[in-house]
Amino acid sequence: VISRHLTRDPEKVTGIEISTSDADFSSMVSSRRFLATWSSHETQYGISRPSVSQALESGDVVLNVSRKEIPGLEQTLEEMGCDVAVVVIEASARVLQARLQARGREAPEQIALRVARQPSIDSRHRVWRVRNDADVDSAVTALLEILTGSMKCSLWVMPDVNSGVFAQTQQLIAVLAEQNSVASFDPHVTLCPSVRCSADQVER
Repeated sequence: VISRHLTRDPEKVTGIEISTSDADFSSMVSSRRFLATWSSHETQYGISRPSVSQALESGDVVLNVSRKEIPGLEQTLEEMGCDVAVVVIEASARVLQARLQARGREAPEQIALRVARQPSIDSRHRVWRVRNDADVDSAVTALLEILTGSMKCSLWVMPDVNSGVFAQTQQLIAVLAEQNSVASFDPHVTLCPSVRCSADQVER
């Protein structure tokens, strides 16, 4: 896991984050030492290019990035010869709001904006999703199953994503999900709720 640089006070970063001053962050941007940068909630974020390059020499790399950075970062990593997989870790609006309030880092109006913001995922690759509504251990287990290529999958039948049925049903699901403070999902009928499989088998 590559640590992120943040323009945040040292006492407010986690063990896999690096507190960086505004001046140092700007200097790193100017010297092109970041593979990707973005801004969120008055904080600058950056992924160190040298750290990623060095880690890739030893094996796989996990990057924690903003959803809006996915398309550009996919292209950059592919140009570096990497195989890319996208994993989205998400929680319902109700759970997200409670966790942000408990953390006490943002003001109430900032929390409301963050909960209301539901950015779409723009990716050329299959997007894997991990629900993080329950305990942390369950989410970690699900993430590790994806990263190691051994997971439990559900088999779905779905309408054509370009059809009117898909669009209308997805809109209805989104409305009901918002009303019940849960994450939205694609229209489908579940054929089998739990099948042990590898990532390669899912792709085939």
